[in-house]
Amino acid sequence: MEQILLAALLTGLIEVIKRTGTVSEKYLPLAAIVIGVVLAIVGNGMNVESVIIGLTVGLISQGLFDSTKSSITATKEIIRTK
Repeated sequence: MEQILLAALLTGLIEVIKRTGTVSEKYLPLAAIVIGVVLAIVGNGMNVESVIIGLTVGLISQGLFDSTKSSITATKEIIRTK
């Protein structure tokens, strides 16, 4: 359950970073992974499990954002064609 909340938090945080232009868009996936690892280590302490959780959450957050964006774009296209 903790990982799901962390992924949602990280997705929002990466979107804020993206909109502020703090990090180049091509580096956002890397930023998500690094921030995910840092957040997991802060929450669970420094161990291998925390690093793996952070990597997983970083990758999940990027996949969640990309798939949501693709779904919205596809839905808008369907609506336009009708």
